[in-house]
Amino acid sequence: MIKKLKKYINVIFLNLVKHFISPFIKLDNNLVLFSSLNGSFVDNSKYLYLAMVKENSFKAFWVAHDKNTFNFLKDQNLPVLKIGFGMFFKAIRAKFFVTTHNYQDVYYVKNKKTIVIHLWHGTPLKKMGFDAKVDRKKFYLKEKLGLYEHKYTDYLCIASKNIIYAFESAFGIAKQKILPTGQPRNDILFKA
Repeated sequence: MIKKLKKYINVIFLNLVKHFISPFIKLDNNLVLFSSLNGSFVDNSKYLYLAMVKENSFKAFWVAHDKNTFNFLKDQNLPVLKIGFGMFFKAIRAKFFVTTHNYQDVYYVKNKKTIVIHLWHGTPLKKMGFDAKVDRKKFYLKEKLGLYEHKYTDYLCIASKNIIYAFESAFGIAKQKILPTGQPRNDILFKA
């Protein structure tokens, strides 16, 4: 309980700081932060990140939660940031934030002008978000504290146009923000 309370206090503090300073921060149009499942180096974000690093067209950084992920990427000479206060200054200047599962890594410090691209990690075979049977009070509290992440999604990239309706309903995201782009982790299957 204390750990959760500390998290909420940190989030509220960083949200206050963000709201006061983000209007004065100039975004770096080439700065892209990537993350996946709690900072682990996996899934669609990983493959898009590796492609962008290889192309060297953007300043791409992976946001790592733990020492193992951080050290692994550092040892590979890949650009990586350790989650923490120092990362705040990159996050507040990033033009883009790309994630796969959630963006609890940086959404509470992202600039209001940062574009959030959520690369969904699968096909909806179960009820999710607002469609799932969950305690609505949880959603209400998360939304009021600025913790409901899909509220901040600018674009949701999914595997197929045939499942747009499921994401509209589950996350309350407008149809025009849902892009059937396919999944970066599957791109290798189309390169022959």
